[in-house]
Amino acid sequence: MTGKLHPTVQSKKKPMKKICILIGVVTLIFSCKNEKQTITEEKTVSPISEISDKQPVIAILGTFHFANTSDYSAIVLEDGFSPKRQKEMKEIVAQLAMYRPTKILVEREPSYTDTLNLQFSKYLNNEFELPINELYQIGFRLAKKLGHKKLYGIDKHMNLGDEDLVAHLNKHGLMDSFSTTIKNASTYGKKHTAYLKEHSIGKTLITINTKEGEDFNRNLYLDHILTSSELENAPSITYVTNWYKRNIHIKHNIDRITEKKDRILVIIGAGHSAILNDFYRNSNVIQYAEITDYLTDE
Repeated sequence: MTGKLHPTVQSKKKPMKKICILIGVVTLIFSCKNEKQTITEEKTVSPISEISDKQPVIAILGTFHFANTSDYSAIVLEDGFSPKRQKEMKEIVAQLAMYRPTKILVEREPSYTDTLNLQFSKYLNNEFELPINELYQIGFRLAKKLGHKKLYGIDKHMNLGDEDLVAHLNKHGLMDSFSTTIKNASTYGKKHTAYLKEHSIGKTLITINTKEGEDFNRNLYLDHILTSSELENAPSITYVTNWYKRNIHIKHNIDRITEKKDRILVIIGAGHSAILNDFYRNSNVIQYAEITDYLTDE
C-alpha cells in the first residue's frame, strides 16, 4: 500500500519502529532498490481486436509488494527469482490475458510514464531485465504478451499528515493504544506470508482480492486510524481524509485515460484497490469486472 506513517514513533516507554502500516499490506513500492534482474520471455500474441462498443470495462488487481519492504504489514516473498515463482508469475500473466485488457495502468505517477515506457521499450528489445516488482513482473510481461506499446502511470503522491498524527498520539498518550493497530497489521502480514510460503503467488493474490482482504485494508483506516483519537479536530481525521483524497486523484487519473471501448486493467497495491473497487462497483459509466473471475487457484 502507499499511505505510510513514515516518522519514527516513540511512546513514553520505548522507541517504536516507523509506522508503515497503511500501505505495507499490499502495494507497489516506489523505490525498490537492490532489485535483481531476470529472464527471457515468451513470444507476444496478437493485439486485442474485439472490444465492447457499449461502455468501458475496468478490473483492478490488488497486489502485495514482490520486492520486500520493512512495513509492519508486508507480505514477504523470499524466492521471487526461483524457477517455481517465475513460473507462477507467468501463469498469472496468462490468466490476466484472458481478460483482454486494452490498457494496463500501474502504480506510478503520470509524470513517470515516459520513463516507464522507455523501460518497456528496452524490455521489448531484450535490453531491460525485469526487477522483482509486480509492476514489471506482471505488468510488463502482460503488456508484451498482448502486443501493447505502452503502460500508464496513475498514482498520486501526497503528504497524508504522518508527522501531525504521530505528534498528536504521543502528546495525548495514545501511542500505546495505537500499537494495537500496528499489531493487527503485523499479524495480517505474517498470516499471508505464511500462506505464501505454502501456496502460489496466484493463490495468495486471490486471498488478498477477497471481501475479507478488502475489508481489512479499508477498515484499517476507517475503524482504526480514524478512531485513534476522540478529539473533534484530531489529525487522524485529516490523515484518513487525505488517504481517500489520494485515491480520488488516482480514480481521476484512471478516468481521464479511459476511452469508450477500453478494457482497463489496474495493477495497484491492495490498500488502494479496496477503495477503488468501492468507487467502480456501482459506476454508471464504467462496467466493473471482478479480477478474481480471471484468476484461478489451480
